[in-house]
Amino acid sequence: MRIFITTLFLLLTAWFALGSGSGHLHRPERVSIAPKDIDRDAARTIMGDPPVSIMGGQSMSCDSCHGIFESGLEEAEVRNQHLEIKLEHGLNARCYNCHSRENRNMLILPGKVEIGFSQVQQLCASCHGPTYRDWSTGVHGKSRGSWDMDAPERRLMLCTECHDPHHPAFRPLAPLPAPRSIHGGSDNTLQTPHFDQRNPLRRRHPSAGSSSSKP
Repeated sequence: MRIFITTLFLLLTAWFALGSGSGHLHRPERVSIAPKDIDRDAARTIMGDPPVSIMGGQSMSCDSCHGIFESGLEEAEVRNQHLEIKLEHGLNARCYNCHSRENRNMLILPGKVEIGFSQVQQLCASCHGPTYRDWSTGVHGKSRGSWDMDAPERRLMLCTECHDPHHPAFRPLAPLPAPRSIHGGSDNTLQTPHFDQRNPLRRRHPSAGSSSSKP
């Protein structure tokens, strides 16, 4: 019996050392990640402070038109301009809740305090306090320049660089593929490494053509 057990142990040792030949590592399908899915830029391009658009070859701000004529009451629900805007911002369904009626180049805070468009986060904070708190500490939103909150080059992107202020609901985001857990590639195309066919957990060096002893 002792000889049988010793022989079986030696055979199993050789089997594991040389590889069973039946082992198969499941390799996920190769996934290509589009560069836009990992784009670090802002999701939206803001129009400046004050917002400026090109009309007839000229740079026009909001007050270029609104400073000439008086806008009607919002209750009339009639617009001759900005028909492309569909205001879907919850209960915030009035333009003058955010825009100053006297100076369209400015935004308006509660208490009739005017601020510039570059300070839009203050306006958002007047209704979205918890989200503003998360944004100011770097938990919500996107930042650029540095991970250090106190670094002078660090910049938190403004609310409107991600959210459309008239329709702020963010589109659902599909998660990117998870990293490879066994010798996975780290580039965007998730390159499949070369594995030893006898032992799928042992990777071959591409130039050597032989098995590496390092798992």
